Amino acid sequence: MKPLFFFIPLFIILVIEGIAIDFLPQFLAKANLLATPHWIFMFLLLMTFKFDTNDTYYAVIYGAVFGMLVDIVYSDVLGIYLFIYPFVIYLVHISKRFLQTNFYMLLIIASVSLLIVEILLFIVYSFVLSLDLGQLYFLFNRYIPTLFANILFLLLLYVLFSGMMERWRRDLFHE
Repeated sequence: MKPLFFFIPLFIILVIEGIAIDFLPQFLAKANLLATPHWIFMFLLLMTFKFDTNDTYYAVIYGAVFGMLVDIVYSDVLGIYLFIYPFVIYLVHISKRFLQTNFYMLLIIASVSLLIVEILLFIVYSFVLSLDLGQLYFLFNRYIPTLFANILFLLLLYVLFSGMMERWRRDLFHE
């Protein structure tokens, strides 16, 4: 039953993600920097690290459900987040078996997986919407601001939800 409780914070994050752009400092818009909030993805990463075991895939399932909701509410291309979020979360879930699951590894995995998400989004949007952005522009004007904003949010999520997710995992899976 406890895995169903993740729906509530994920839904709240989905709503807040839409208004997050309005709270960004004005100098980012003037400097042509784009920080895309992938806060649902950050929550799913934390869930993969702190809640899912090697045999459970709750974060992957929630990635598909909330990826579809992100597509419906915010995306121009339906299905892109539906496939990218669960795919990258699944890759993280597999790699978690071979890596330590401490805080520093979470930050490294979050940075790399966010890069994968952004590259996959960049590739799809380049084909579908005919975007013509250079790799350096993508790196400096999109990925780095997005990474900074999402890692800050991940730190907040870590403080708020890490202990709860570990307790729920111990209670549910009797670890």
